[in-house]
Amino acid sequence: MRLTGFTRSPRHVVTASVADAISALGGFVLDSKRFSNKALTLRIEIPASGAADLASAMADCWVTLDDASVLTLEHYGNADSGALTEVTGTLHLRFIHEEPELRIETPAVPG
Repeated sequence: MRLTGFTRSPRHVVTASVADAISALGGFVLDSKRFSNKALTLRIEIPASGAADLASAMADCWVTLDDASVLTLEHYGNADSGALTEVTGTLHLRFIHEEPELRIETPAVPG
């Protein structure tokens, strides 16, 4: 499953809230990839039974999911409970703000 959302709230607050919400649904953040201070992609795993609740949990975390993501969550939430126990996918969050791009210096590696 691929989910996409955006927020205008501070990225540190949203990131912690999203991780807590996924955990509260019985899920896990398996991996993350930060794209400066503009975006974050989380690889997540949640119980299929929690998929329908993830959309409202994201709204509680100040994240607005796009329409395709909401439909995807509804699909997994309505799926036959015996057929699917866990759902794995990505959650891509875009941070909308006026801050300049975060520059991270890459250390020189000898050799």
